[in-house]
Amino acid sequence: MPTLGASRATRCALLLAAACWTVFDPALVLSQTTDQISTDRPDFVEAAATVGKGRIQVETSVGLSDTSIGGIDVTTWTTPTLIRVGVTEVLELRWESDWLVREKATPATGSSNTVTGVADFSFGLKWHVRDQDGGAPAMAILVHADVPTGSDDTGAPGTRPSLRVTGEWDLGNDFGLGVMPGIRSDRDGSDRFVAGILGVVIGKGWTPKFGSFVELALEQIASDSHGGTLGAVGFGATYGLSAFWQLDTAISLGLNDRSTDVGLTIGISGLVVR
Repeated sequence: MPTLGASRATRCALLLAAACWTVFDPALVLSQTTDQISTDRPDFVEAAATVGKGRIQVETSVGLSDTSIGGIDVTTWTTPTLIRVGVTEVLELRWESDWLVREKATPATGSSNTVTGVADFSFGLKWHVRDQDGGAPAMAILVHADVPTGSDDTGAPGTRPSLRVTGEWDLGNDFGLGVMPGIRSDRDGSDRFVAGILGVVIGKGWTPKFGSFVELALEQIASDSHGGTLGAVGFGATYGLSAFWQLDTAISLGLNDRSTDVGLTIGISGLVVR
């Protein structure tokens, strides 16, 4: 990616321009007649819908992020993957991981160091609580636990449970609003702490197949002693190849020095058993 060697300001400016092109490119806004499947990617806020009884949906992608930590430029490749299995019409089992990870650290002087491994797995469930009813949103509850199953260099110690509640409103005119507060338990060495989670997304369906969104994603809200608040603003788009397959892309820009500077993801999702 050509922006990785540039300064943070240059990277952010170029990626912001790319995000605006991706989200609002008129060539993608074509008249279509087939509805999209409902996916949890590529935005941070999870959908309130479940996949349905007996269905299996796979959502996978390639992710690239770049950030500077103490004068060291860190570039990370991942392959985020989510598998959703419908137990009932309102309950699904979930397996999620960044899976294969390749991290390259390049100091201002000296040679770079590359680490390759497998990320930790997260197991959980989603319960679709209700559909939208008037001003009350469609809602779902998600319970997950990240378990230390990854490689020594790319995993994290201890089990890290989380609880999230997502709400979705259909605002009319093909606009939608999603809000996802939550909490998670994490570890800082031997010290366990509780952090907040918050995501807010606004989406627009331009055609039955093409949609775009902008969001605020705070993946960690914690005290400075436990890493502080980590967050990003994101822009993205989805395109339905058929009723059962979807392409997507998103770009994120870090909100502070603690957060990842820039991130890019390109993915595909499919209902493989229906």
